Amino acid sequence: MCKQVFLHGSGDDEIPFRYDEGGRVYQVTRVFEGVIPTWNAATARRISNWIREEFERYQNNRHAACARLPSARRSIGGKDRTG
Repeated sequence: MCKQVFLHGSGDDEIPFRYDEGGRVYQVTRVFEGVIPTWNAATARRISNWIREEFERYQNNRHAACARLPSARRSIGGKDRTG
């Protein structure tokens, strides 16, 4: 049971936690998310950040490449294509 809660969380059940911080000891009771759900959430955030950064890098490169085109090639039908 302890292994299951540690890995997957306590669900709605509150677990007592005891903290000892340099001589100051206190106890709180709360639900525990679990190692695997915490790991999955952190991984999803990292992947999301990576995707956002890659997209921004692509956008920046696209705008830089477009700015280097001669103005005649950036305009089709009188509409500017720089954006």
